[in-house]
This record gives sequence, structure tokens and C-alpha cells, in this order.
Amino acid sequence: MEFQKQFPITGVDEGGHRIYGLATAEIVDSDQEIVDFPSAKSAFIDWSTEAAEATRASGAEVSFGNVRLQHTLTIAGKVIEPPEFRDEAKQVWLTSTPVDEHMFYLAKKGFVKSYSVGGDYVWRHCELCGTDIPDENGKKSHYCPSCEKTVV
Repeated sequence: MEFQKQFPITGVDEGGHRIYGLATAEIVDSDQEIVDFPSAKSAFIDWSTEAAEATRASGAEVSFGNVRLQHTLTIAGKVIEPPEFRDEAKQVWLTSTPVDEHMFYLAKKGFVKSYSVGGDYVWRHCELCGTDIPDENGKKSHYCPSCEKTVV
């Protein structure tokens, strides 16, 4: 199953050609889901380390992860620092640079306004009782069979 989380970009630095923002947090998101911060932190570390090692090995300028435009294969930029983990707040923050001036313009003007993480679920369960939440007809569901109601 794929998950998609959207959190707003919190800063655009013209001088440094950088974009800052919250990538994910252990809070209810726009899909009515909550990411498990320890799992997300581990996944971000693996993703970022793999990208940094691959770019270093190739002799390229280091990238700590790719940034794509709205879950497409279109390159929007790259993460230029290791992800920042705010453990107490259960948040993951990113600093990226856009691929070109047009992408930077889109961020500055608010056309591109958030980071949205995509990937596969490790697990999904009801936040109330912990029961695994099964797919319904191949689609993610929010219905808990134990609680017999729609849940986060």
C-alpha cells in the first residue's frame, strides 16, 4: 500500500537557494493517518544514507535524497543536508534545493507548497485497539473490524 503525507514548506531562502519544511510528523495527516515516528525515522535514515553513499561513490555532488514533483518521476530537487529529526516533537524536517529556477519560482509563489512523502506501508493498525486494518477491495481502509467503526 502507498501512503502520502503532506506538510507545508515553512521557508524559502532566496540567498541560499534552499527550501525548508516539515516532511512528516506523528500527527493526524490529510489522509486521516498517523505515521509511526520511530519507523519513519529509520526509513528516512536508510533513504538518505543510500542516496548520499550513491552520489559520493559516483563523484557527484552529494544528495541526501531525491525530491520529485507531486509523486511523479519529474525531478524537483534534492535534499542537501541529512534529515533533521526532532525526536521530542516526533518530526522529520528537510532542507532541499530545487532543480532549477522555475522550480524555485513555483515554491516561492506557493504553487509547490509542501513535502509529500510516498512509499509503502510497513503496517497499518487501529490507534484505539491495535487491530490490523485490512484493505477493502485492494484499497486502504480506515474501518476497524474490532471497533466496528472508521478510525484514524
